[in-house]
Amino acid sequence: MLKPIIRYFTEHSIGEYSLEALESCRIKYEESLRIGEIKRHHYQSMIRTLSYVKSYAENGTVSFARIIDTKRFRPSDESQSVINEVLAATDLKDDFKYKLDCVLRKFFCFMEEMDIPPQPF
Repeated sequence: MLKPIIRYFTEHSIGEYSLEALESCRIKYEESLRIGEIKRHHYQSMIRTLSYVKSYAENGTVSFARIIDTKRFRPSDESQSVINEVLAATDLKDDFKYKLDCVLRKFFCFMEEMDIPPQPF
């Protein structure tokens, strides 16, 4: 899984590790998943590999513990921030907040597809 990351760094003339470079690579894979160039399992493998690279660069070690993320709908950071603010402002029980988070993420992804920006809470 490192070869595609090395290729990305080479193609973009990125000679050294940086958080910005990893984020740029992550965004590239996220976009590839969104437009159907890669499958979800490939995307998840690449994201996991990027986390290994980040961990090694920052700590000198890598944890191979599985990070399970089953979220299918992933709105932008801005939209997710609005969702988090809305949920934090409620006194709903955690189980209901979890279910509501799923619905809101799907809704915000739909809104983003329609080019409707999120409004601050």
